[in-house]
Parts: sequence; structure tokens; C-alpha cells
Amino acid sequence: MKDFFISYSHGDSQWADWICWQLDGVNYTYIRDKRDFGTGENIHKHMYDASLEAERVMVLLSPRSLASRAVWDEISSALYTNEEGQPSRFVPVLIDKDTPLGILSGRKYINLAALNEDQARAKLLADLMGPSEATTRPEFPGIAEDVAKEPPGRRFPGALPPVWNVPHSRNRNFTGREEHLARLESALSSGKVGVISQAMHGLGGIGKTQIALEYVYRHCADYEIVWWMRSELAPTLRDDYASLGAELKLPGIDPMNQPEAIEAVRRELGRRRGWLLVFDNVCEPSDIADLIPEGGKGHVIATSRNPSFRGIAQPIKVKEFEPDKSVEFIGKRTGREDDAGFRELSRELGDFPLALEQAAAYLEETGCSASDYLDLFRKRQKELLERCSNLDPYEKSVATTWEITSEKFKEERPVAAELMNLFAFFAPDRIPLDVIR
Repeated sequence: MKDFFISYSHGDSQWADWICWQLDGVNYTYIRDKRDFGTGENIHKHMYDASLEAERVMVLLSPRSLASRAVWDEISSALYTNEEGQPSRFVPVLIDKDTPLGILSGRKYINLAALNEDQARAKLLADLMGPSEATTRPEFPGIAEDVAKEPPGRRFPGALPPVWNVPHSRNRNFTGREEHLARLESALSSGKVGVISQAMHGLGGIGKTQIALEYVYRHCADYEIVWWMRSELAPTLRDDYASLGAELKLPGIDPMNQPEAIEAVRRELGRRRGWLLVFDNVCEPSDIADLIPEGGKGHVIATSRNPSFRGIAQPIKVKEFEPDKSVEFIGKRTGREDDAGFRELSRELGDFPLALEQAAAYLEETGCSASDYLDLFRKRQKELLERCSNLDPYEKSVATTWEITSEKFKEERPVAAELMNLFAFFAPDRIPLDVIR
């Protein structure tokens, strides 16, 4: 019998890694997920049996885990198999301050949200073992300078790699896409030797960048280097790639000699492991073919509208949302309960993520109901089709939602709307202020 069965969402795997490492350090035993079972075994049966047989069921509480039916099954197993008069088998651990606890709020839980690593370690062990045991861990008897670096995968969740340039914050409204994330995770954690490359392709605004971003934040603790490159234009792409050389402090590189810096970065990554390169919005596979290192052990993710990546990467096609996920996204984005109009609106928008984002932003900003927005959408789309009759369903959906949003913007802030129109003529990069002035 194990001390703990660990229940969590795949989106919280970094937390599971870190907590298991703490349990290892004090000789607790545990079973956590399918990696602890053999190939070909009935995973669901083993997970159920393990949740019953462990002394305690530790559940990592987050918005992601509480949206999982499997996690709720494991919570139920812990709550309703407890023998009368015995300590509770249910050990809830709060890891995200935005978690809607609901009926679990009355239960005592270990709160690690918003703590730093030292505080979280002390809190976890004190609540599991009692303060006296948790604080008597002996100091390491060696020399501090000789302590090996903490291996990837055990970094405190939320702590970024030493080398990191991701320009986007994590999307708190990220919804669904578990199938795509699972394919990425399966391929990139396959243990194959050498560089593993994956290319997500699909329509613009279908969510490729957001999936890549969610993967990066879920797995940032697995890497020592995460480098994000804007890949729409060749000069920007190669500038971003070459700038990694300065971050790595590679010796003898002339910053003015871009080809030399690029080759130095490529050679250096070919000797390293634990790196992830993200090429966002690639136009042609040939744009990045000479930038993927040979040798070393790292990962590459590319996003593109172009599906022809099979020569250099394994392609993954990204499609529109599933209908239920569209409804869930609108609810998250607007902060409203599901109403009857959400499902009809998402169906009218074709479940396209960019159109859903624009519509939900409008609902949140104006307080408009989904049914009223739907009436407005149908009216505007009819006007749009009178001007442009050859649009496909995706273009009609996105163009109409954008027209609704931009029209309100022009009415309320006409000067800002003119400035936005000017910006639209520039590339999607930062614009120097002296150009505007």
C-alpha cells in the first residue's frame, strides 16, 4: 500500500513533479498516473484501484483539475470510502488562487497558492508530517558550490527557466485543446534521441499560438532554455534567433555579424540538452530549416498556416473548437453563467476561436446579452455579404465580429481608431515611438 495517490490535471503536471520530489525527500511512497503502470494495462481500472488502496488521496486543486470528471471521481473515492472515526483520506492541496472551491471550501486544505518555493515546501511538509518533523531535516553536509543544479522537471512550478524570452503571459481563459496538447506532450516526451520537431498548422486565428503558449507554460520546468521567435518576417525571425547567442553569453560573437551569431547559436544548441525553440507563425518550412540544430537533445514547435512541414517536422492540424468548449470559453471570457444564447452564438460563429474571442470581448465590455449580439451579428453579416460575396465561412465569421467591435470603437474613441488604423499598416512587431511621433 502506498502513502498517497496523487490526483491532478495534466495542466498541473509541473506541480505533480515538484510535490512528488518533496515526498521522495521524506520517504513517502505514492502512485500518480499512467506512467506508474505497464504498457497495455487497463489504466482506468488501475487508477481506480490505486485511489482506493492508498492511505490518502492527495488532490491538486486548480480550475483545470476541478473541470475534470476523472479528478472528481477520485475526490469522491477519497470522501466516501473513509472509515468512521478514522482521519480523512482526502488531502486537498490548493495550487492556484483562482480555483473556484465551491462545496470544497469548507474542507481544510493545504494552501500553496501564492507562496514562494521555500514557503511552499515548509507548508506542505508541515501539514503532512507535523511541524516538528518537517523542520528537522538536516543540512546538506557538502560544499554549497558543489551542489549539482536542480534537474529539469523538479523546478518549482511557475519558476521560469534560466533562459526565457516568451513575450506573452499565460492565457487564463485557455479552454479545451487537450487533444492537441496531448499529441505535443506525447511526441516531445517520447525519449527519442536528437531533436524532436512538431508543426501545428491551421487557419489564422484558429488558436495555434495559444496552444503553443499553453504547452510552454505547462512544461517550462522541463527546460533550461525556452526561446520564442516571431517568424512572420525573415529579418525578425533571424534577429530573434541570433539574440539567443547574447543571452547564452557565447564568446567571440560579433553582434553586427548576424550569420556568424546564428551559426554559433545553432552549434551551441547542438551540444546541449533541455531546450525548446518556438517558431511562431512561420510562412514557409524553408524559413526555419537551416535554424533547427543538428545534434543535441531539444524540442522545436512551429506554428503556421502552411501544412507542408512533413520534411522537417511532424504536422498537427488545429481545427475549430468543439461546441461544448466554445460555450465554456464564452463563459470564462465573459465571467457569466452559461445562458441559452451562448450555444446558438457559438454555432453561428462556426466555433472559430478568434471570432469567439472578439464576440466575448464585446459582450464583456458592453454588457450586451448573447441573443442581442447574435441579432447584431446577423444584421452586420448580411451587410458584409452585400459588399463581399466570395468570403468563406471562417472569413465571414471573423470579419463580421471584427466589424462590430471596430464600429463601436470608432464611435467612442475616433482618434484612437485612426491611430489603430495607422498601426494596421505596420508589421506585427513593436513600433518605434519615433516613427509615430
